[in-house]
Amino acid sequence: MKRKLTSEELAEAWKEGVLPLHTAVRRHFKLIGIWPVNEKVMLALELIIGFANLGRWDTLLPVDDDREMTVAQAIEEFQLSDFLG
Repeated sequence: MKRKLTSEELAEAWKEGVLPLHTAVRRHFKLIGIWPVNEKVMLALELIIGFANLGRWDTLLPVDDDREMTVAQAIEEFQLSDFLG
């Protein structure tokens, strides 16, 4: 039986091109107990990670019909720091 990858291992697998971003992050979210996640968050993943890697921490992104958060807030709330370059 295969063991489950840690969040750090999932991030590395994505960075190495072994897993698509959405697959790696979906498994990460399940590991940390926050699945299911709003589809808008899943759609914004590349923006969140991309803006963070560019240092655009204060950029506002919609994550729900009535909610926006900064890139920094999204990285913290969804524990995405392993996915940063």
